[in-house]
Amino acid sequence: MGMDAETFYQLSPKEFEKVFERWKNKQDEDYKERWEQIRLICYHTRMPELKPVRLLAFMKFPWDLGRKKGSGPVKKDPERFERLKQKYGEKL
Repeated sequence: MGMDAETFYQLSPKEFEKVFERWKNKQDEDYKERWEQIRLICYHTRMPELKPVRLLAFMKFPWDLGRKKGSGPVKKDPERFERLKQKYGEKL
């Protein structure tokens, strides 16, 4: 985790738990990022030989299951906009 022994011994168990949790999350993010790069390289290398296919369908990873379908840009909703305008005033 990159901390010296003195710092380790000064941490309370709760503080260590938080530090370890953040360190583990960073390790997981780095791991996923490397695999995402590999997927992109493989996709573009094979693209001329393949029929059109989405990137996420080309090579699936376990963490792709957590992505919401259609989590792209928000669709315009004039009624919601009017409700927000009434609630927050003309700032919008």
